[in-house]
Amino acid sequence: MKLSVIVPSKTGELPRGLKEDPRIELVVVKGVSPVGRARNEGLKRATGDYIAWVDADDEVAEDWLEAIWAALESRPDVVVIDHWWKVAENVGRIKPWRGKDLLGDVLRQETIYGELWNKVIRRELWDGVWFDDQARTLEDWDVQPFVLRKVKTVVRVEKPVYCYWMRSGSLTHQIDVDMQREVMRRALARIDVIRKLGLWDKYARETMEGVATMVYNCFEGLEFAGTERGEAAEKLKAEARTWLRRHLVGLLLGPGKLTFKVKWLLASVGLARIIRWYYVCVQGRRFG
Repeated sequence: MKLSVIVPSKTGELPRGLKEDPRIELVVVKGVSPVGRARNEGLKRATGDYIAWVDADDEVAEDWLEAIWAALESRPDVVVIDHWWKVAENVGRIKPWRGKDLLGDVLRQETIYGELWNKVIRRELWDGVWFDDQARTLEDWDVQPFVLRKVKTVVRVEKPVYCYWMRSGSLTHQIDVDMQREVMRRALARIDVIRKLGLWDKYARETMEGVATMVYNCFEGLEFAGTERGEAAEKLKAEARTWLRRHLVGLLLGPGKLTFKVKWLLASVGLARIIRWYYVCVQGRRFG
């Protein structure tokens, strides 16, 4: 059994803690952009039975590989990895995934998110699945419905062995209007994807909750970015508020987390100052 570890990296630099090992095929995709094209290049070069993705600016624990290797003994379709995340120098642990429906929870964006570094996936599930070559962000969000709908068996690494760094300069967290417009476009496009895959009847609510979270994130990012106060930013924020308001009743009646519902509600009525208070007082306390 071979494990391919793919690292898209602008400079060729490896993540902290990741080392060469005879049990892995290390595929470093250097200097290829945008990120969607880099991930496709990694998939083309990988020959392993399983695919693991690691971001170059993150960190893996010393026992990251050992934990994954042990989880692969039963040959599951997916290994889900518990992880930590860092905001500046503060560290918090993501709520561990203990669900039964991996695709549904990924769509909901609640207990497990749409990134690829928190999963090791059997290579066969990638057959016929490619990233958008032009994608600068959410490329991992795009492909997961196509991959995870095939999953039958999942094993979880029940200890945090991966550390995700949230940096203001990273692609995902850039607050320029063009990037946020792409985020919003890709988020809304997921609704059509789930319909076309024939999954809407089963996953309509999960899909809408996840899309609402991403639309809200666009609004929040632009609202809090001090440099983005132009007409284009205001127009995009208005589009986000309009979408949330249009679907608010259905979102509020669903089983989603109350904290998400409060944010959607405040954003839909344009109460930016209250959202700012929530972000600083509630979210800030989590990392204080």
